[in-house]
Amino acid sequence: MKDKKNNFNKSTICHVNTTFIHKAASARRTFSIIKALSKNNYRVIQVTGRDFEPHKDWNLSGIKFVSIPSLVKYINPVNDIIALFKLCKFFRNLKPQLVHTHLAKAGILGRLAARWAHIPYIVHTVHGPTFSKNIHPIKRYLYLFLERICGRLTSYFIFVGEELRDEYIKNRGCSIEKTKVIQTGRPKSDFDFAERITQEEIQMIRKKFSKNRKSFLIGYIGRLVPSKSQHMAIRVVKMVRDRGIDGHLALIGDGHVAEEKKYEAKLRRLAEDLKVGEYVYFMGYQPDVLTYMKAVDVLILTSKYEGLPNIAVEAGIVSMPLVSFKVCGISEVIQNGETGYIVDQEDVNAMADKLIFLARNPGVSKKIGHNAQQNIKNLYTIEKMIKEQLEFYESILKNGK
Repeated sequence: MKDKKNNFNKSTICHVNTTFIHKAASARRTFSIIKALSKNNYRVIQVTGRDFEPHKDWNLSGIKFVSIPSLVKYINPVNDIIALFKLCKFFRNLKPQLVHTHLAKAGILGRLAARWAHIPYIVHTVHGPTFSKNIHPIKRYLYLFLERICGRLTSYFIFVGEELRDEYIKNRGCSIEKTKVIQTGRPKSDFDFAERITQEEIQMIRKKFSKNRKSFLIGYIGRLVPSKSQHMAIRVVKMVRDRGIDGHLALIGDGHVAEEKKYEAKLRRLAEDLKVGEYVYFMGYQPDVLTYMKAVDVLILTSKYEGLPNIAVEAGIVSMPLVSFKVCGISEVIQNGETGYIVDQEDVNAMADKLIFLARNPGVSKKIGHNAQQNIKNLYTIEKMIKEQLEFYESILKNGK
C-alpha cells in the first residue's frame, strides 16, 4: 500500500496490551506512541484484552483496535492458552512487520505468538521488573525463567529506565546490544497546568481531608493493588500520628480490573484496625490528580517494585517532596536528600522519620520540592519520548538494524 504524500510503503506495527485503561500510565504511554505512529504514515493495530477504557478525549482515528477477551492481565491457564493461539492466528493473518508487546503477561504471550507466526521484528517494552526480589520466590523464578525464554525470541527491548535495564541484563533476561532506554514523557500542558493551580483550589481540596488547616497531609498516587503496598502507607501514617504529628493520608487511585477490587476492602479494614480510619481518605481515581498532589504537604511511595516511578516525575511537576522506599528507577528521578528522600524497602520507621522531619521543617520541604521541579523539567517531556520512539522504529524498519 503506497502513501501518496511520502511515497514509501507503510509498515504495519501491532501493539499488544492485556489492558488499555486510560488511568494506567502504561496505557497513556502506549496511546501517545500509537497515535504518533498513525500520524507518521504507519498502519497501526492495537490488540487489547477485555479491559478497554480509553480516555473520552483521546482521538482514536487512524488506529484499528482488536479485542481478544481471553487476553487477561492476571494468570489464568485456560484463558492464557486460548489467548496464545488467537494471537498466533491473528498475527499470521495480519502479517505485520513488527509486533510490539507491553508489560509481563502480554509480553510473554505476544512474543511467543509472534515468533510462531514468523513476524520479522518483535519488540517488548519493559515498564517494570517482572521478577522483582520482593515477590514470592516461586513466582519470581517462574517469571525469570519465562523472561529468559522470551528474551531469546525478542528482537529489541525498550526500557523505561536505566536501572530497570541493568536489572534485566544482570539476570540474563536480555543482552545490552538489544536494548534501548526511552523514558516516559509528560506533556508540557501538565507543567503549565500545575503552574495555574490556585490557592483557592488547593484549600478546597485540603478541606476534604481535614478541617484543621495545620494538618499534615500525606498523598499517595497509584492503583490500589498489593504491589503498590498502600497497607505500608497506612502503617506509616499511624506511626506519624503516634509521634505527635496530625497526619492524614489521601490514597488517590483505585483498582483497574476486577481482580484488584478486593484490596481496597483490606486496606479499609486495616485502617480501622489501626484506629486511623478517620484519617485515611480513599479518594478513588481523580482526573485532576495534579491538583490533589499540589494540595498535600508531601508525597510517598511504598511500592514493592517499579520501573521508573511516575509519581516521582509528577512530584517534580507540582514541586512536591517525595519520600520513597528504595525501588528500581527511583534514584534516576530523585537525588536523596536534595529532591526527595529514599529509604530502605519496607522501612516504615525510616519513612515516618523523614515525614516527621518535613512536617517540622516546612522550609526544607519547600526547597526540596523546588529542586525536584528543576531536576525533571527538561528530562521527561512527551516530545522527547515520541521522537526517540519514532527514530527507533525507523532504524529497524527502514534500515533493518
